[in-house]
Amino acid sequence: MINELIPPDTLAPQLQNWLSQLNAALAQLKKAPKNTPSGHLRVAQKGGKGPYFYHYTSSQDFNGKYIRKKQLPLAKALAQKDYTLKLIKLLEKESHALSEYLTQSKNGTAIQGLYKSLCLPARIWLPQPLSQTKNLQLNGKMSPGRASPLQQMLRNTTQQMEKLCVPNQK
Repeated sequence: MINELIPPDTLAPQLQNWLSQLNAALAQLKKAPKNTPSGHLRVAQKGGKGPYFYHYTSSQDFNGKYIRKKQLPLAKALAQKDYTLKLIKLLEKESHALSEYLTQSKNGTAIQGLYKSLCLPARIWLPQPLSQTKNLQLNGKMSPGRASPLQQMLRNTTQQMEKLCVPNQK
């Protein structure tokens, strides 16, 4: 009977899928039209009245030029440009962090790799793995198939120990 602390690795494929989606979104955002207006948008709220939009082009002068209601598409374009630039930076950071994690964890197989790296067949069956590998069935016994005499002995010993240590639950 094996108590599994971590289920078999399903997170790594999800993270790889998320990384590919991030990279696709990044590529699409970087290909966005380059004919956006120069400058940035400043929004001011004066009194209890609606927002006022200003178009500024210099980092020295944040006052900018007032954008009238009939020029609202300019305000929308400036807001979209600023959002896109910030989003690209954020997606690049997240993509880099996911890539680093997947590289350091060997695409999410580092934990299972440790268990598999135990070289002797007799040693592999002694510790309880953190998550089940393909060699362990759901009931916690060794996989069927061609088993060496040592593996058969370990299987029998494990089954006998389970009978002694775990009371029958009915």
